[in-house]
Amino acid sequence: MNAADKGVERGDAVYQAVFQEEVQRPIDGRRRGAAAVFLAEHAEDVVGTQRLVAGPDQLQHAFAQGGQACALLGAELLGFGQGAADAVRMVVRQAGQGRGGGQWFEHDEDVRVKRRYSITLFPPSVAVVSRLSALVLLCLFSLSARAEVQVLTSIKPLQLIAAAVQDGVGAPGVLLPPGASPHNFALRPSDVRRVQSADLLYWIGPDMETFLPRVLASRQAPAVAVQGLPGLTLRHFGEAESGEDEHEHEHADHDEHDHDHQPGSLDAHLWLLPANARVIAAKMAADLSAADPANAARYQANLQAFGQRLDALDAQLKTRLAPLAGKPFFVFHEAFDYFEAAYGLQHAGVFSVATEVQPGARHVAAMRERLQEAGNACVFSEPPLRPRLAQTLSDGLPVKLAELDALGAQAQSYEQLLDNLAGQLAGCLEGL
Repeated sequence: MNAADKGVERGDAVYQAVFQEEVQRPIDGRRRGAAAVFLAEHAEDVVGTQRLVAGPDQLQHAFAQGGQACALLGAELLGFGQGAADAVRMVVRQAGQGRGGGQWFEHDEDVRVKRRYSITLFPPSVAVVSRLSALVLLCLFSLSARAEVQVLTSIKPLQLIAAAVQDGVGAPGVLLPPGASPHNFALRPSDVRRVQSADLLYWIGPDMETFLPRVLASRQAPAVAVQGLPGLTLRHFGEAESGEDEHEHEHADHDEHDHDHQPGSLDAHLWLLPANARVIAAKMAADLSAADPANAARYQANLQAFGQRLDALDAQLKTRLAPLAGKPFFVFHEAFDYFEAAYGLQHAGVFSVATEVQPGARHVAAMRERLQEAGNACVFSEPPLRPRLAQTLSDGLPVKLAELDALGAQAQSYEQLLDNLAGQLAGCLEGL
C-alpha cells in the first residue's frame, strides 16, 4: 500500500480485490489524497459533522465534534431497530480536496471532484454493531481529549520533567525557545496568552525567570514556583569557596562569580541535581492527579518509572565522573554547581564578563594568569554562542575549549539532559 493510503480501514479480507478494482486502479498514477471511511447515516453518505474518520490524523476534527457524536450515539441506540444501516461507504477525495503540510489530504492541483464508492463489506447486523462501537470509541476519545490538562513550563528542563510525568496522557509546552536565556527573555503577546490559558504552569522562580512575575500577577490559574517546594536541596552562590584555605582564597575576588549571580544569592539552577528533579516531578504528579483524576494512576506510575530511571542513571554517572575529580576546568556561567556537587566535581574559576561591558586589558590579563597557573585545563562556555574572549584567553595555552548545556537544548528527556552534560564534561576532562 502506498503512503497516501494510510489511515484507510478495511472491513475484512475481501477488501483487497475491491479496493484495487474500485479505488486504487482508477486513481493510480497520480498523487492521491488518503481515503477515509465514513459510516453511512442510514444508506446516505455523511460528509459533514457526523462523519467518523478512520486514522489518527483525522481524529482531530472528530474531537471538535465530540459532543455531536455522543448525541448521535444516543439517537442511534434509541432507534437501533429502525432503518438499520446495511453498508459501509468509502469516500475517496482526489488530490486538491484537502489540506497540505502533513495533513490528511495532499494538495496537488485544483481538482474539486469527489468520487463515491459504495462497497458492501458486512452483513447488516455487523455493520450496525461496528458503527455503534465506533461511535462509543469516538465519545471516549473526545472526552479524553477535553480532559487533557494543559501544562506550560518556563524552561525546557522543567518541560522534560513534566513530559516524564505526563507520558502517554499529554504533552507539556514550554515558553523559552532553544538558545534563549531565562535571565533576560522578553515575552511576546502570544506568550502572554499561553501563560494566561494554561491549566498548570511551572517556573523556577523570581531568581531565574525575572520576566515572569509581572505577567503571572494577572493569571487566575495556579502557577508553581518550584524553588519554593519543600524537600529541595538549595545552594547559594559562594558556597563552593567557603571551604577554601587562606592561600586559595587569595586568588578569589568579586570577579570569581558571574555578574548575574552575586555571592549569597540563591543558585536557581536547581534542576541539575537529580534529587531536586524527583521533588519537582512528585509535585507535578500530585497536581495532575488532582486536575485529572481519571489518569491519576498513570501519573503515579510514570512518577515511579521516572525515579527508577534516575536511580540507574545516577549510578552510571557517578562511575563515569569519579575519575575526573580534581581535574581543572573553568566556566563562563556559574550554572553547574548542583551537578558538580552531585558528582564530586568543582570548577576552578568563573570567567565572568558583563554582557554590556567589554573586559579591560587588566581583567583579561588576570584571567589568563589563572589559566597559566592551572596548566592543562578545559574552558566551558554555553551554547549557542561561544564568547570571543574564550579564544583570546586560550591562545598559546594548553587549554581546551568546549561547551556545557545546562538547559538541554538537544535533549529529548531529562535523563538525556544529565547524560549529555556528563558526556560534555568527560569529553574534555578525560583528555587532560
